[in-house]
Amino acid sequence: MKLFKISLLTVLFAIMIIIPLAAAQSSSAAYFRPSTGGWSFDYNFDGNSDKAFAYGSSTDRIIVGDWNGDGKDGIAIFRPSTGYWYFDYQLDGVVDRSFRYGGSTDRIIVGDWDGDGRDGIAIFRPSTGYWYFDYQLDGVVDRSFRYGGSTDTIIKGDWDGDGSDGIAIFRPSTGYWYFDYNLDGTIDRSFRYGGSTDQILAGDWYGDGSDGIAIFRPSTGYWYFDNNLDGTIDVSEWFGRNGDIPVVGRWAVPALNVLAVKPGDPEYTSDAILNTAVVQRAMNYNPTNIDGYALNVRETIRSLLLNDHILLINGHSSPGIIQVNKQNNEFYYGKKLLPGEYEFNEISSYANMTLAIFLGCNSGGSDFINGNLVDVIGDKNGHCAMGWTKELSVVLAPYYNTQLWNQLQQSNSISILDAHSIATYIVENDGYCQFLHQNEPNRWNEFCNQDALYFRQNNQGCNLALPRGMASQLSSISNQTKDGERPSDMIIAKSIESIQQFINSSVMDVRYTGTIHETYGDLYAFDADHSSFWVNSINSRIQSGVWFEVGSKDQKEIVDLDQGYSIAESFTREKYPEFWNTSDTRGTKIVTKNILDRGGDRQLQYEWWEIYYTSNKNTTLRSEIPGLNSVSVTVNPYTGHVIGYSETYTPSVSTGISPVDLTPALTNEQAEKIAIDHFQTLGVPDTQLTGPEPLGLRISTDQNNTAHLVWSFEMIRTQKIGPKDQEFEVKEYALVSVDANKGTIVRSAPFG
Repeated sequence: MKLFKISLLTVLFAIMIIIPLAAAQSSSAAYFRPSTGGWSFDYNFDGNSDKAFAYGSSTDRIIVGDWNGDGKDGIAIFRPSTGYWYFDYQLDGVVDRSFRYGGSTDRIIVGDWDGDGRDGIAIFRPSTGYWYFDYQLDGVVDRSFRYGGSTDTIIKGDWDGDGSDGIAIFRPSTGYWYFDYNLDGTIDRSFRYGGSTDQILAGDWYGDGSDGIAIFRPSTGYWYFDNNLDGTIDVSEWFGRNGDIPVVGRWAVPALNVLAVKPGDPEYTSDAILNTAVVQRAMNYNPTNIDGYALNVRETIRSLLLNDHILLINGHSSPGIIQVNKQNNEFYYGKKLLPGEYEFNEISSYANMTLAIFLGCNSGGSDFINGNLVDVIGDKNGHCAMGWTKELSVVLAPYYNTQLWNQLQQSNSISILDAHSIATYIVENDGYCQFLHQNEPNRWNEFCNQDALYFRQNNQGCNLALPRGMASQLSSISNQTKDGERPSDMIIAKSIESIQQFINSSVMDVRYTGTIHETYGDLYAFDADHSSFWVNSINSRIQSGVWFEVGSKDQKEIVDLDQGYSIAESFTREKYPEFWNTSDTRGTKIVTKNILDRGGDRQLQYEWWEIYYTSNKNTTLRSEIPGLNSVSVTVNPYTGHVIGYSETYTPSVSTGISPVDLTPALTNEQAEKIAIDHFQTLGVPDTQLTGPEPLGLRISTDQNNTAHLVWSFEMIRTQKIGPKDQEFEVKEYALVSVDANKGTIVRSAPFG
């Protein structure tokens, strides 16, 4: 039995041994209490006992091992008074095998001596210094030799990462270790580490396939870890108490960290793939979420990257950059050398990362400044990293995502690339994609062709399966929701009825996919046959909807931009009548009226904002200040039908009264200085700021949904790139809003 990486967590009174990288299961904890003969197992690090039974007595010696090669540990006891061994394979308190092997003064140890994936046993006889190895648990000696003395402490481990365990002895009188890598009785390495009262253990703490050692000091309860067998302390922490017997093993399915978002998380929105990041700790896939709207989400994710097995980040992306938090406009860069911006390149090694997937448009592409997200992981020893080299469909990318994970969880043997191939095949053979393939090949290539994948691997990592047990714990991401957030069946039925009334037709196969937490309230998300909708949880109002009709440049357009405007306005007046209520102090304004060309399939797009007047709108001195509410509509020019709708709806729209005082206390110039000072505190010198560009007054909300009158600015940063004889300027942009009365920062988006 080999050792694998652990997170050094204080859980129960146990230390954890973890299996080899090839199997890649992490550990869980247990303890044996000699006073009662009782065992207690904690499978998922929550401090609660998942299984308990009595097996053995206070004078028995205990060991843990994978006796039958099923990837999970059982236990065994050795009874010195009789020399008998009793093996429990299934952790049910029942003896599965017993035989006599050794004597009352022998010391016992377990290990995979021949690298066959099953553990055997060995005894060390202090009176003679001899070792006797039983590979097959048949009570027969397979190898013996002399190594060590009567006062030495014994341990085993895969010291050189070859898949078979060797042994080591620790001499308390001197604090020296002596390692035998190949079970040939020869010393391969020695050094001094620890003291006479310390207890010893081995583990693959780095996850590189080779074991290190640790000592436990009962007098203090501290563990000291040596990762590289160099006699140097790499990590130390408090873990357990004096009197407890450390027990190690892999009792159940592994724990892993996953960086991901999914429908049902508060950060999930469906306007483009998945577009914020949240950390899940998947222990039996029980997610612990970090608030993706919190300002410190970047630092939290950064702290977890070193120890994550799987990294899954979905977001808006361009080559070398991925936006993980739309609300705070946070970006992660492959390589970025400017202060205040996070870059994946800051991590020294990704050797622990089994799989990294960036699900964002062009996330597998690179540019001359920010590099390539996939290459950064690959260059730093990640096992497998994947990203896309094209635009992704907002409908079919989540579909692919779900299919990928479904394939990985259904089999412990399917490789990552094979799972990708099956997922792309399923997407490309979807009924909608088949229709496009036959009738709209250009649009099929845009929406359905999922083959534009760039990947990097080390040690054939993408051609391997996820480590045993890891994939089986990943439930379908699209179906996961947090406990207590799923609305009642009655509310879901009412929401579906609202959707059907909204588009004035029957909608088939409507599925609740999660709850979105906007600053102004919760929205229920639904998917249905290449359509998606958000429904207000309070009044069942449809606040966003996208439904597809196929069009083509080969078809004749029956409405132009002006005709589409009339259709869009008529639709919004029917669905959002409050928005069009005007007065001397409030009105509406068209801000977008254009034609979008999506691979030969054109769409007409319109957007209106509400505005407030600082004085009567009929006066010559009036000013227009954009409010909180807006509405946008997309029209299909080939049919004249509305195919997309989105609104912002807040109480002020129905009152017609501004939620804030429209008279600013600060001038634009005063607010501009505050904006510049703000970016200087983030490490951006004023010599790089060639802006700001004033955007005027508007009404905005902070993260607590409190309305503010703000001065907004577009900040421009200019830096010179390249050698001196070939320098060129690169401009980056950021947005900042300053409270026009208090001078505080209401919103700030980073440069990018």
